[in-house]
Amino acid sequence: MIITRNKAKCLLCGDIIESKSDHDLVSCSCGKLSVDGGLTHLSRICRSREDFKEMSEARQERE
Repeated sequence: MIITRNKAKCLLCGDIIESKSDHDLVSCSCGKLSVDGGLTHLSRICRSREDFKEMSEARQERE
């Protein structure tokens, strides 16, 4: 799988945040969600899985 967008929506403040490069840690305005990893890996820092909506996009690798 190839990550094309690494983003998530914080369900507490409504911000949609996106990490665009490796080691690009981005946090929402309320500070309850952070997204990291850019297009190399999906990383989330949050209190609970129910506090955010996953919005990342990926495609299958061509063989």
